[in-house]
Amino acid sequence: MPSSERSATWQQDPPLLYFIKDYRDLWRLPIDDAGGASGPPRPWFVPLRGLRVLGDSLDVNPYGRRLLVGLERPESDIWLVELEAGQ
Repeated sequence: MPSSERSATWQQDPPLLYFIKDYRDLWRLPIDDAGGASGPPRPWFVPLRGLRVLGDSLDVNPYGRRLLVGLERPESDIWLVELEAGQ
């Protein structure tokens, strides 16, 4: 079964690419100096059961190295959360 990878966003320091996979989880991919992958993509944030990541709601705040993420519950509760990106 093919997966859905959406809303990629870039963090410059350290160079990482974050993306939403299957409308559920946040994954990240380490990037080398030439702009290519320097390792495999890995799950980075898995929401609590019953929540999912909104498909087009991912952004990096480059100054605080934080990710802004929209989360929703099927009953229409929606949250905008900020996560520490870190290394």
